[in-house]
Amino acid sequence: MRAAITQAPRGAISVEQVAEPQRRSGSVLVDLDLSLLTETDWTTYATGSDTLFPLVQGSGGVGTLASGGGSLIVGSRVAIWPKVACGRCRFCSVGRRDACIDEATLGRDRNGTLADQVLVPRDNVVQVPSALAPEVAAAAIDYADAWHLLKEAGEPRVGRSLAIVGSAPAAHAAGRIATHMSDDVVLSESPEGLARHGPYDAIVAVGGAVARLINALAIEGILVVRNPSHSDGPGIDASALVERRARIVGAGPAGRQDFVEVLRWIGDERFVPPIGGAVPLDGVGQALNGAAQITDPVPVLLD
Repeated sequence: MRAAITQAPRGAISVEQVAEPQRRSGSVLVDLDLSLLTETDWTTYATGSDTLFPLVQGSGGVGTLASGGGSLIVGSRVAIWPKVACGRCRFCSVGRRDACIDEATLGRDRNGTLADQVLVPRDNVVQVPSALAPEVAAAAIDYADAWHLLKEAGEPRVGRSLAIVGSAPAAHAAGRIATHMSDDVVLSESPEGLARHGPYDAIVAVGGAVARLINALAIEGILVVRNPSHSDGPGIDASALVERRARIVGAGPAGRQDFVEVLRWIGDERFVPPIGGAVPLDGVGQALNGAAQITDPVPVLLD
């Protein structure tokens, strides 16, 4: 089968013939129709250490189940969830695989989906709703983290004020989902951009300066925080939390169930996420080399 192999950080990417994956118990084989390049792939390519390479990148994709599907029928169209649980840690041992403390990500910690076939654990395939185009289903991976953040903040709806602050892809994706669901959403890349608005029922902050956010803004609801930065501002004024009746919630990364839910929501709402122009497998090197960053996922055609 063919695979695109990244040789080194910011290095050459060559399409080569490699052996088919060796099947093993608990795993399924997927014949891929398309793979996906996301911000994670670009970061791995641009800043990953030498020890990661050579590597088949690709953090998600859509294809046909070729074997070992358990409850899924061979021949089903499936999407690949890219976070692989270790199966051994204390969370995995009690069935909480989404909370795995030693998970691996396809295309970064192990070979990914830039290949004709991929072997993944059975839990990492999700049946794709028949109404969704493959590229839309694959792009939903970029929206799972955003969906998880919005669930923590409470469902956006008309009459409920929501602010989203941050420049990370998850913040932009959360803004697109929330704006689709409600008219009362304020988006900003910095805490200062929100200061003239409010109070808010909820704020979602991705990578934001949390202390500046809390001290400056009027909030009486929930503050959902992911990857906070405290280094560029003062400490949190605890009295402000009491006076404003704010509650801070730390949100970790999304899990498989979030991916299942956002796939269903995208299908039901006919919401089409922004998607970059598709490239062939032998165009991956040019796509990664030519990008300052990947903001919208780029489909890689394999059929």
